[in-house]
Amino acid sequence: MRYLFPVFLPILFVSISAWAGTWRDDFNDGDLDGWRMDKHIWKERVIPDAGNWWVEDGVVIGGEEAPGVTHALTVKGGWDWSDYTVEVSVKLIKQLQLWQAVSLYLTPDGNKASGLEVRNVLGSVVARGFIYEAPAMANPIGPWKPFKIEVSKWYRLKIKIVERIDDEEGIVQCFIDDQPILQFQGYRKGTPGFSVYQTIAMFDDFVVTGPDIPDGGSGAKAVRPKGKLATTWARVKMF
Repeated sequence: MRYLFPVFLPILFVSISAWAGTWRDDFNDGDLDGWRMDKHIWKERVIPDAGNWWVEDGVVIGGEEAPGVTHALTVKGGWDWSDYTVEVSVKLIKQLQLWQAVSLYLTPDGNKASGLEVRNVLGSVVARGFIYEAPAMANPIGPWKPFKIEVSKWYRLKIKIVERIDDEEGIVQCFIDDQPILQFQGYRKGTPGFSVYQTIAMFDDFVVTGPDIPDGGSGAKAVRPKGKLATTWARVKMF
């Protein structure tokens, strides 16, 4: 019997990891199938199925520099997903100016969201959590962390639900390049996405994992076992 445990343990770990599903899009197919665009105009309205997003050379690009305008790109059909980890790579083509921001979030109904953003606040760039309810401005969640974001460099944004509070809320942990930024109480259930505010940015390698996540997405067939995943995240796509 003493020889069974070393054999059984790796099998147990494999079985546990298999419980989590993965939804991904690496945008190498050149389209935005499986995504929904929304345009948010501050203090006015949310315009469904509108926005400025396109795919070029396997990277999704979106946004505009108009004052008070957010362009959001959200996964279709993920409204009942909960308690998951979502991450995406982002790259700026210009340095963030006053109030400009990029974010990663989850939304329970399309008009509310919570997540991680990198924003220029009064001339200083910070990483911070936020809670948003349309059409108001996002409510920042502290502590804010000064963050130097360079143009033409890829960064990995990640949010993870680590604890359930009730049916709607949970503890949200935020990371950049796997370094913890902060955690706060936000939404634990809803579909994920990313956005830009008053700027244009590039996004790539979007991945959602969790026990309730179905295997799928446009990038599901393109990514092979784990070694390929690390290579995909590390590569730099030039714009």
